[in-house]
Amino acid sequence: MVNVDFSPALVLGMGFVACGLSLYQLRRIQPELSRDFDVVVSSIAIFCGGILVFQVRAVCRPEVLHLSASHL
Repeated sequence: MVNVDFSPALVLGMGFVACGLSLYQLRRIQPELSRDFDVVVSSIAIFCGGILVFQVRAVCRPEVLHLSASHL
């Protein structure tokens, strides 16, 4: 199941992915402007952006979080 929820993390993740892809394209289109570490930076940006886009939001259910005095 793919979980995508519109949130600030989605916008930030899409920005990271777009920046990472643009660095890859810069290396292909104008290699004289690109540096060697751009590949590493763009890979990290795409990876982190993917995590932010597809992160799972934890749902806090009251029955799971219920602590009574008898448990302490």
